[in-house]
Amino acid sequence: MKKFLSAAATAIALFASAPSSAALINLDTLVGWDIQDQFDGVPFFYANSFTTSVGKTVKVTDLYVWGDEYRYYINDVAIGTILAPNPPAAFEADPDAAYNSGLFARALISVAPGDVLKFEAITLPAGFPDGTIAVSVAAAPEPGALALLGLGLAGLAGSRRRKQ
Repeated sequence: MKKFLSAAATAIALFASAPSSAALINLDTLVGWDIQDQFDGVPFFYANSFTTSVGKTVKVTDLYVWGDEYRYYINDVAIGTILAPNPPAAFEADPDAAYNSGLFARALISVAPGDVLKFEAITLPAGFPDGTIAVSVAAAPEPGALALLGLGLAGLAGSRRRKQ
């Protein structure tokens, strides 16, 4: 019984320590894609997590083999899962191609200032001992495009006032 309790305590300690030992990557300075394929213990949490001081929208995509499923956490709270659609896709190593194809698991995730975002692989149907995801910051809207949107909305409001 002592061995069983010791093994259970070890498993609980591994589960509890895996997410908290991850290195933090600052999304505010991230350029391009950050490839994650190293797990930090069991369950399969990725070795790195992501944070931001100003808030960001993050792009995430599966890589290489179709069919992996991921759970993502913000501040250690499970928020959602990232699934791959059917049908299976061919091998893909380019994060942009994988994300844009729509055939691999992908998501856009909003991260508020000070939040910590991390990922866990929960289904790896190809049988590999790990899954690979790529993380990048989504492109921010151009200031000019936002100005045009604002002018358009102001024009709509002005034309509505004239009609009344």
